[in-house]
Amino acid sequence: MIETFTEISKRIQEELRANFPNHPISVRHDPDDDYILCVYVFCVPTGSVVAVEDSAYNICERLLDGSEYIAVVLVKDEQRTREYNI
Repeated sequence: MIETFTEISKRIQEELRANFPNHPISVRHDPDDDYILCVYVFCVPTGSVVAVEDSAYNICERLLDGSEYIAVVLVKDEQRTREYNI
């Protein structure tokens, strides 16, 4: 089964929102490669960044298993999120 970016993006966002309901989630194409997904998790308390990043990577790996897509997870703490105006 071949999935489009829209389909895989929706699956990742739904799963991450279920696991991190208090954090905005965004999935975007890498500008240089359509098969690399940039997965952003915003507003994470500074002390939780590593744990959230590890968990988000595990979720993405499970959802992308067998597909051509690769996820790059970018977790932004509360300070960095303010800089993004999110």
